[in-house]
Amino acid sequence: MNSKERIFAALDLKIPDRIPIFENSIAPNVIESIVGKNDLFKLVEFLDLDGVSVTINYKKDIKRNDEYIDEFGILRKIGQTYDMQLNYPIKGLDDLKSYKWPDPKEKNKFINIVRAAQYFNGSKAVIVLLRDVFSNPRDLMGFENFLISFYENKKLVIELIKKSVEYNIILAQKAKEAGADIVLATDDYADNKAPMITPRLFEDILLPQLKLLFSEYKKTGLKIVKHTDGNILSIIDYLIESGIDCIDPVDPLAGMDLDFFKKNFGSKICIKGNVNCATTLVSGNIKDVQDEVKSCINKCAKNGGYILSSSNSIHSGVNPDNFIAMVEAAKKYGTYN
Repeated sequence: MNSKERIFAALDLKIPDRIPIFENSIAPNVIESIVGKNDLFKLVEFLDLDGVSVTINYKKDIKRNDEYIDEFGILRKIGQTYDMQLNYPIKGLDDLKSYKWPDPKEKNKFINIVRAAQYFNGSKAVIVLLRDVFSNPRDLMGFENFLISFYENKKLVIELIKKSVEYNIILAQKAKEAGADIVLATDDYADNKAPMITPRLFEDILLPQLKLLFSEYKKTGLKIVKHTDGNILSIIDYLIESGIDCIDPVDPLAGMDLDFFKKNFGSKICIKGNVNCATTLVSGNIKDVQDEVKSCINKCAKNGGYILSSSNSIHSGVNPDNFIAMVEAAKKYGTYN
């Protein structure tokens, strides 16, 4: 069984030869520390990860050294972790009617996917990070305005989400043609306490469009891993209903528990996670990492349907030795006999 087959077996709730491993993203400094240069493909090859996650190549028009306009027309200031928005193109329905979306078919957007598909030639799963129903509208309106409009301008929110879905459907179709196997749907819906909108609003406004979006993803043959941080217990049934194949992560900082998720939802969806990248992978020792990997496996490995990874990403603060230890422990203890 090769790496791609291993991941697909887990996503289909089957038992592979061993638990598959892949990361949503890996920081350049961690990559360079392990393989000597910032080369994601070499790292995936060196550690024998089962999938490689790549992004869409969005355009940036640099205005000044620390500011740029992205292809959505949003002015941003470059930050250490996240880039801060300085303006929002859509403030009302008239703005939405006149707004020109970027070309979702522009070939350069898919360069990373093409390169990954060619490099690994079917041996690894190619995962593309795409937005779904929340992040594009949030950025185009501004986070605060977007959330307020769920109550004060519902028509604008619904129309903007529909347009975003249309855009992302075309992106996914083109990503599949370029060689993607899996979509990692990246929009976060919750903080550590609860979803950012009520479950009722999620069901009424987001769920119908999420179901439409994911059904179109699946028509192309793409599998869907749904990423969202935070406490998602009150909306997990809606996420399952939307048609996802896998939930990522089961956020430990929000009190989410792998054992609970496996017992209650593991017969419906694959579960991905969950070695803690805020503590264990940053400041733990090798034994701490090994123990947590074994704990994750004990909770989730039974009957398949499990992918081991960090609890979010291999960010710049992760100790490279701990990342290596996590991968090695997963392979040592994650075989199915």
